[in-house]
Amino acid sequence: LFFKGIHGEALLCKSFYQIREAFDCGEKLVSKHCTNEASKDLIQLRKLMSDVAIEEGCPVEPPTNLEEILARPMAPVANPLPPGVPHATPLVPAVGCDPVEQKKFSDCVQPLTAFQPHPLAVIRQPKQIDEACKEFRVFSSCRANVNCRPLWAEGMSAMFEFACGQGYNTFVQVRQCVRKMTTREDIRECVSVFSRGAPQLACQSSNTLLSCALPVITEKCGTIAAQFITDYVDRFAKAIDPSCKIIAKSNG
Repeated sequence: LFFKGIHGEALLCKSFYQIREAFDCGEKLVSKHCTNEASKDLIQLRKLMSDVAIEEGCPVEPPTNLEEILARPMAPVANPLPPGVPHATPLVPAVGCDPVEQKKFSDCVQPLTAFQPHPLAVIRQPKQIDEACKEFRVFSSCRANVNCRPLWAEGMSAMFEFACGQGYNTFVQVRQCVRKMTTREDIRECVSVFSRGAPQLACQSSNTLLSCALPVITEKCGTIAAQFITDYVDRFAKAIDPSCKIIAKSNG
């Protein structure tokens, strides 16, 4: 669900760089064979693409080790838990779905996952929260008649329920800073580790995520933002494993 690993980010940025190169090449041809207005439009479009790349956290110039990052294997890497982080036992069993019901569920959830749910910033572009919340309500209604409840979807639903309900006003207040923090390399790595965790290990993964990300977010965005994220991630963990205890402290 949360594909935010460094490999995915590098691939995204490489795509932006290639598009920019194509614009640079096209600009010469347009300047030579087209009107000034067409040339200005192309330059403006290139600028918009560059702005999107920067907003997604891509460096202005390609990193010297970009190809080396892309060449890394994508197999999950074991990461030790910080000392004192518990995981509830027994672990939650995996539950499969009938293929027909799975297809119905996928059709229901696809419009919502198009917003790219994020374990810290709610969605990839927090400014779209109103549209995402509207889609979440559609999803909730749609899946009511579907006999398929993947564990990750239970967690995601609990997170949206909080972000679109009780936590909405706080999220609107802190979303800009939180979104900015998610472009930091250290926070991306926190999210990447979380993303590789199996849903059955939600409690363990959630505690690890908060222990990793909260100190920076508390320092840069304040305790209100840190408390929102703590409550938000807590909803995810407890929706999958009600016995989970979140021990991360929002005050760093």
